[in-house]
Amino acid sequence: MNDALFNNRLDTMKDLFINLRDNHIHTLETKLDSHIADNQKYVESDIKWKARLETLFNERLPSKR
Repeated sequence: MNDALFNNRLDTMKDLFINLRDNHIHTLETKLDSHIADNQKYVESDIKWKARLETLFNERLPSKR
């Protein structure tokens, strides 16, 4: 009887830990996806900003050719 009760509790704990692990992995994946998207937006913004600066420099500074 005690062995059956122990095995039942052990199985319950095993299921609980598996559920916690899966939820944690899902949360990490969601945060990573969000971080990647934010980083891509930042890089695109940075590229546009640098292109604007280059255009301004080319317009305002005399060419040394």
